[in-house]
Amino acid sequence: AVITPTAPFITSENLDAAWDQYARSSANTLISAEPIQTHCFYAGKSLNFSTEGQLPRSQDLQPIHALNFSIAIYDCRFFKQQYEKKGSAVLAGEIDTFLLEGFSAIDIDEEKDFVLAELALKYKEASSSYQARYSKLVEKFLLDGKETRN
Repeated sequence: AVITPTAPFITSENLDAAWDQYARSSANTLISAEPIQTHCFYAGKSLNFSTEGQLPRSQDLQPIHALNFSIAIYDCRFFKQQYEKKGSAVLAGEIDTFLLEGFSAIDIDEEKDFVLAELALKYKEASSSYQARYSKLVEKFLLDGKETRN
């Protein structure tokens, strides 16, 4: 197993859950990923929605699994065999993704990620005293149990 130092918010619960998922799967490789639920294009083509008809809400889309490699678990024998055979084994064999969400999904690869991690840390430190505040209109919607998603 590999845990990258660029994922500062990985928890012991994340690690336990990743090991459990790997143990229950038939995968040779388990890589962490973040589910991204937004309208995605690649090479000019939509990936997770149709451009025909009404545009679906992002909340209703099939999430794309964006690999972040914060946690990687490998079958060591298979990894070694693939590396000797192909010169690479990071993504070899049957691959399963372990989904990380929220702060656990923060992976620092560039400066904007570092800024996000610093903000998350400040939020976590202050969260015990943090009280969410809403406008009176939003508060009324929430108290009345009305749907607030678009």
